[in-house]
Amino acid sequence: PPPGTTFFQAYGGLTTIVFAYLGQDVFCEIMQEMAEPKDANKSINLAYSVMTLVYAFTTIVAYGLEGRSVEGFLLDSLPDSPVKRVASGLLAFHVIVAYAIVSVPLPTSSTACASQTRPSTTAACPHACAGPSSRLAIWSSPI
Repeated sequence: PPPGTTFFQAYGGLTTIVFAYLGQDVFCEIMQEMAEPKDANKSINLAYSVMTLVYAFTTIVAYGLEGRSVEGFLLDSLPDSPVKRVASGLLAFHVIVAYAIVSVPLPTSSTACASQTRPSTTAACPHACAGPSSRLAIWSSPI
């Protein structure tokens, strides 16, 4: 970090990177729905590789164009223009799609855990069906 960076600024930067890669809690449910759950590792590796490439490309372009004056929220660095409006619309679309992807597995796995009608859940991911009340506890745990 540059000189004069406070602990909270450095910590905020680190947690931003961690936040960007969140979503592992959904992989168990996605694996459960896959035709071939054994291919889950391939899917996860591909997803994280693509995310890393997209984040790296975006960062390189942003810092290449704006230098150190890039805002923490990248859209704040763009001038008011049609490009900013399109990017804002794409971001809104992304948030809606991400919400739909993340929100659907919770009711599905909660129902399956409560009724224990899908025993394959435990085999695919031991944390996915540990019990109706422990599901949220697992989601809220740091590891």
